[in-house]
Amino acid sequence: MATDELKEILERMEKLSLKNRDMIAKEILKRIKDAEWEETLTSPESLADSEKVLAEIERDIATGDIKNYISGDRLEELF
Repeated sequence: MATDELKEILERMEKLSLKNRDMIAKEILKRIKDAEWEETLTSPESLADSEKVLAEIERDIATGDIKNYISGDRLEELF
């Protein structure tokens, strides 16, 4: 199904001006990039990494291993 749709897209795009083809191609590539990021962020590996980081943060908070940031302080001083 997708292959037929891609063929139709290519056939119809060939009839458009170069300007419109470029505009459409850029939009398609943007959507592909967004979809790739979405798949990356929702992958089991990424979700596991997020859970690990969250557990580390919760552990640091529970043990008091944190530094308080006061608005106006220089971030460089915290590290």
